[in-house]
Amino acid sequence: MIRFTTIIKHPLFITSIVVLVLIWLLPFPFAQYKLETTFKVLNNESVSRVYYDLDEDGISEFFRFRSSALTGNGTQMFVSKANGNIMYQTQYEEKYGDVASIDEFYFEDLFDTGYITTAFFTRSIDSVYLFVFSIHDSTHNVYGYPVKQNTSGEHGPSKIRWLGFRKNEKQEVLLYFWGDDSESLGSSEIMCFNVSTRQMNRFRFDSMNPQVEVTTNDQHEFSIVINTVSNRHIREAFAWDYGEMECRYMVLDKDFNFLFDPVILAESYGYADLVVMDDAESGSKDIYLFLWDLSIDSNNRKLVKVSLTGDVIFEADLNVDQIITDLLLIQDKEDELYIKTEGRQYWLVDKSNGSLSQTLFAQVNLDGYDYITSVQLDNKPDKEHVLFSNISNELIVYRKGFKNPASIEIMDEDFYFDQFSVRKGSIYSIIIPGEIYINRLTYRSTVWVWLKYPYWLMVFLLLNLIVWLRSQLTRKRELELKAIESKITDLQLKNFRNQLDPHFTFNALNVIGSVIYKEDKDVAYDYFTRFSRLMRFSLIDSTNITRELDAEIQFTMDYLEFQKYRFKDKFDFKVITGPGVERKMQVPKMLIQGYAENSVRHGFYQIDYPGLIEISIEKTPEATVILVKDNGIGRKKAAELHTSKGSGIGMNVMQEQINLFNKYNVRHIVISVTDLVLDGKAKGTIVKVSIPHQFSFVIAKPTK
Repeated sequence: MIRFTTIIKHPLFITSIVVLVLIWLLPFPFAQYKLETTFKVLNNESVSRVYYDLDEDGISEFFRFRSSALTGNGTQMFVSKANGNIMYQTQYEEKYGDVASIDEFYFEDLFDTGYITTAFFTRSIDSVYLFVFSIHDSTHNVYGYPVKQNTSGEHGPSKIRWLGFRKNEKQEVLLYFWGDDSESLGSSEIMCFNVSTRQMNRFRFDSMNPQVEVTTNDQHEFSIVINTVSNRHIREAFAWDYGEMECRYMVLDKDFNFLFDPVILAESYGYADLVVMDDAESGSKDIYLFLWDLSIDSNNRKLVKVSLTGDVIFEADLNVDQIITDLLLIQDKEDELYIKTEGRQYWLVDKSNGSLSQTLFAQVNLDGYDYITSVQLDNKPDKEHVLFSNISNELIVYRKGFKNPASIEIMDEDFYFDQFSVRKGSIYSIIIPGEIYINRLTYRSTVWVWLKYPYWLMVFLLLNLIVWLRSQLTRKRELELKAIESKITDLQLKNFRNQLDPHFTFNALNVIGSVIYKEDKDVAYDYFTRFSRLMRFSLIDSTNITRELDAEIQFTMDYLEFQKYRFKDKFDFKVITGPGVERKMQVPKMLIQGYAENSVRHGFYQIDYPGLIEISIEKTPEATVILVKDNGIGRKKAAELHTSKGSGIGMNVMQEQINLFNKYNVRHIVISVTDLVLDGKAKGTIVKVSIPHQFSFVIAKPTK
């Protein structure tokens, strides 16, 4: 049974865990989404385009308006399918003027028909008109209801913003919106239009640049949250002609009645911003207000959190070096509140006390980019985040968690991001009007969206395969090492046997005994010293298969001296060492002695002339060259005459050693044997051994 500890220590298990962690932490190396320019057309202000999926079939229809200035009559409206086929067209009376900006369009299924109703405004010279249009049911179409008339040459409110809709007890649809007249009249107006009765309810309040939001409380009651700013004691450079009031916070009900008396937040704060957020814990609404005192040089700024009942939960000073411009609610994995500075840095707000912590986009370093919007750009539930840098003209789209960026550089003089729109379909498009062009960008997935998991699986399997192959290679080399170690042990034993050849040892002892018998003490002592040296070399180096060149020469000379005495001076020998030879270099044991022994045992067999063995060692630029030359009978004759079973065993052992060492070196030891011939007769043999410089006699071990 395999133990758990054995599994977790296995290289494949460890590699698998490491790879899975890396896959989790490392970003995917290939772009999974991309932005491409579909087309650019000149932004003719006389033509407006608005995209929306009116029949909720997943494909956007679009509105196209031709202004009265272009047609010479009233504004023309076309509703077309994505392929350009016209679904509906009409022409308004000239008095209605031109269509307002795209951000003044409102799309909602107001009548529960499954079709989207569109509400928008048009502007003439002195009036603003409301249009309600349903392509499904013409009975719900409302044309040209006057929101504001006779404004003495003014174009009505500087801006109109939609607040939403609700149904009353009679299931009548009520549309809520507000118009900002604060810079011209010092006041603003909230309006409620009953689509069924075509009646308008209005609420006007004194203000300067107010913020207005709609929310619901725990009982799902409709509430309107208003924040106004103050013009009191303001520095002259920032002063307005109207609005001598305090900075106030107000909440109205659906009928424009105050839920509580307006809360005076400050008397002199001249800039404010408002964000309404859901409290995930309590389920209620939290209101955050940013206030900036323009009347003092310190640019004092603070964040106020209030409830729908008017209670001030906290006031916190915002100590940021740069000027704060906005409060932002960004919906990603959860709703988070940020402040944005003039230098386009984003700071996360602690919703419990107003303190500032980490910057937004710290993980992708997007300081300097304007957060544009979070919008649906595909058929998945999570929204994408759109950011833009007006320095590099780079538009970036991030997915949930600010991951998988897709970017594109779009060149124009200026962009109208308040008219940002999306075209739905199998491929989504972003429409951004610029000062010169209307830019349409397609946002789509790349093939890597589908290949991402096969890619990671391939990486996972490849790395595991590499580890497995490496472990197999290591195991193979370990087995090879064991075989080599066994081979080395065998060679050591064979070398030891060759050095202590019983026949030679017996003869050596006979030589010493014969000398002693003749009472030649000096010669006997000399031979005894040589014999003891031979024994010492054999016994001390018995575990080695190499020795120093100097020791090998001495061993060979001692051996030859014994053989020379034994054979009654039948042969002689000489050793010549050339200049520069490294006498401490390692050589295989028995390398020189083995070939010298061959000359004695086989080359001088049955000769009738004095034998001679010449051993010379020279250093060349590439190698150390050892020559063993004899004037014997030659290999062929020796093979015919010699019948000993032991013939060649020592040379075989030597060749095994050389082959083993060559296996672990780029340059090899080369041995060549040449027969000397004179007048057609064998006159000896030359053995040449070349040992390359830097040759290693170390047996490599497998790395783990």
